[in-house]
Amino acid sequence: MIKQDPSKAMNVMRLAPQWSDGKLTGVAVSPGPGYEILFTSLGLQKGDVLVSLNGDSMQAWMSKMGALPSILDGQGAQAKVLRAGKEIDVALNW
Repeated sequence: MIKQDPSKAMNVMRLAPQWSDGKLTGVAVSPGPGYEILFTSLGLQKGDVLVSLNGDSMQAWMSKMGALPSILDGQGAQAKVLRAGKEIDVALNW
C-alpha cells in the first residue's frame, strides 16, 4: 500500500515538526489510528522525535523529500530519535 503511494505514509504516522529559533530541529512521530503495530514494528515509539535520517538532519531532509520513495521501496533508513531525553539509533525497514 505505502510503497505504491507514499502519500499514504501520512495515514501510518502523524508528524509534528519541532522548531527552535526558526530552525527545524526534529519531527515528533506518533502512530496513525489503527497502525500502532506497524509503527512499533518499525522500532518507533509514540513520542519519539526524529532528529536525523541517514545522517542528515531533519532540516536537510526538507530538501530531500524526493528520497522518501526509496526508503519506502525497501532500502530503509537509519534514524536517530530523541526518546525520553536520550538520542538513540533506530533502523527503519519496511
